[in-house]
Amino acid sequence: ISGGLLANAVFAIVIAVLMAYLIPTGYRGWLLPGIGLALIISQLLCIVTNLFPRRSRGNGIVELTDGALLLALLRNRKLEQSERDLVDIWRSTHGLFKSNRMTEACQLLEAACDKYPANAALLSNLIHAVNRTQGPRTAMRVFRQRRGLLDETDVAGRPNVAWAYGNAAAIAVMTGDSTDFQEADSLSNFAITELPDSPEIRATRGASLAYSGDPAGHAMLIQGTRDVANPDNKLEFAKILSDLSRAEGNHG
Repeated sequence: ISGGLLANAVFAIVIAVLMAYLIPTGYRGWLLPGIGLALIISQLLCIVTNLFPRRSRGNGIVELTDGALLLALLRNRKLEQSERDLVDIWRSTHGLFKSNRMTEACQLLEAACDKYPANAALLSNLIHAVNRTQGPRTAMRVFRQRRGLLDETDVAGRPNVAWAYGNAAAIAVMTGDSTDFQEADSLSNFAITELPDSPEIRATRGASLAYSGDPAGHAMLIQGTRDVANPDNKLEFAKILSDLSRAEGNHG
């Protein structure tokens, strides 16, 4: 950029200054002013031309200009700002979760999801907080309202989407509603395809299978729960296991 747009601008300014100093007052000729003005206009045209992001060179060849570099720089700055913003959100969320201030966490994460609607990790944390404060049915309603904004086709973002789906699947199982069990099956299947080594996802998939009547699900839930390291998550899966055992006992 410094060798293109800036050089053109500096050259135009230098020509203008030289014209002001070198052309005598009262000079009536046209040659020197004409040459100077032509040079200035040529530099201004170069500046305008270079501000267009792309320029065709013929034969299907398109080259990027300084304008494209400026746009990229602006995008990078915007990305850096959003990354700093997300770091602040994560720090605040972690602090609120750690101190069990879930209502405040809900408010923070709801605003964050409004600002970054395609961020699956934010949605996952939001439905977790809503589940803690308002129960699984409300959490699932929030998830359904915002799920369509996530991009399942983004390869780089699929693990985060899978984690959000796994979280939603676990919450769906907690509702005790057969309709939610069907959704849990779909969500947990997507999640375990992307994150097969996650104990939380395996436990969630096991719970979903168990509630749908698959005998392999119960063992999968037990093993996944044993492997979960986070004590809060382990407690939630233990409760799911307890509820499942109670439901199976009632049906027996």
